[in-house]
Amino acid sequence: MPMTSSPTPTNASEVARFAAMSYSQQYDELFSNKPLNIKKVVPKPSKEAQAAEPGAGQVFMSDVHTIGKRSLVDRPWNVTDMYYTAFIGGMHLLALAAPLTFSWNMVALFLGSYFVTGCLGITLSYHRQLSHKSFSTPKWLEYILAYCGVLAVQGDPLEWASSHRYHHLHTDTPLDPHSPYEGFWWCHMGWLLDNNATMERVSNRGNADDLESQWYYRFLRDTYMWHVVAQFAVLFLAGGLPAVVWGGALRMCWVWHITWFVNSASHCWGYQVDMTWGMVCLLEKLGLASNIKLPTERQKAKLAFKPATAAAQ
Repeated sequence: MPMTSSPTPTNASEVARFAAMSYSQQYDELFSNKPLNIKKVVPKPSKEAQAAEPGAGQVFMSDVHTIGKRSLVDRPWNVTDMYYTAFIGGMHLLALAAPLTFSWNMVALFLGSYFVTGCLGITLSYHRQLSHKSFSTPKWLEYILAYCGVLAVQGDPLEWASSHRYHHLHTDTPLDPHSPYEGFWWCHMGWLLDNNATMERVSNRGNADDLESQWYYRFLRDTYMWHVVAQFAVLFLAGGLPAVVWGGALRMCWVWHITWFVNSASHCWGYQVDMTWGMVCLLEKLGLASNIKLPTERQKAKLAFKPATAAAQ
C-alpha cells in the first residue's frame, strides 16, 4: 500500500478537534501515519488537556506538563547520534580543564570569542537576520556575521535557519523539533541526540531556499566540518591548550547552553531580555542595517503582560 501523509487538520471542525487535544494526543495521532506533513500547521494543544494526561509531569513553576515520547537510551542510535554525543560530551569534559589553564588573558579570549560567536554569530546573524529576515545588511557584512555563527559550532547557517523556521511554524506542537511538552531535557538538548526524531520534523530544507540559492551558504554547508577543525587548529597555534580550552571548549559549551535555554527555559517560564535589538539599532545608526522589521500592534498586544487588576478578574 502507498504511504499516506499523517493526518493534519484541514477544516474548521478538524482544527477545533485538534485544539481541544492534549499534546500527547496530537503526537500519537500525527505520528501514527507517516511521512509527516511538516508544512501543515497544527493548532497548539490544550494545556488543560495535557495537564490531565495520566503520568504528565509539571515543569517546576511552569504551566507546562510533559510526557516523554522518546527514550534517550532505549532506542535505535544512528551514527549521527553517537557523533553528536561524543563531540558534545567531549567538549564538556575538556571545559572542566578551565581552572587548570586559567589566566586573565584566557578570560579575555573567552569573553571575546563568546561575543563574536554567540552574540554576533548566533543571535544576530543565524537567528535575527537569516532565520527571521528581521533586517538587511550589505552582503559582505551578512556573510561575515554568518561565519561568526559557523564558529559557534551549532551547524551551518542553512541547516540552523531551516530548523528554526520549522520551530516557529510549529511552536510547542508535535511538529516542533524541540517542544517543551516532551520534557525539559528534550527541548534543551535531547532532541539534538535523536537524529531520526528530529529529521522527521526538519529534513525538508525547502523552507530555506533563499539561503540555498546563494553559493556562500552552499559552500559553508558542504565544507562545514573543515571550519570547525580549522578554528581549533588556530586556537592551538595561537595559545596552546589553554586557548583550546577557554576559546574553544568552554566558550562553545557556554554558547550552546545559552542557545538551548532559549528553547527550554524561555518556553517554560517566559522570554528573556532582548539585547540583540541594541545591536540592530547600532548597525542602523552606522548605516549598515536597513529594512528592519518591527512587530505590529497586534503582535505587541499578544505578547504584552496583562494588568494585575485584569488578571485577577
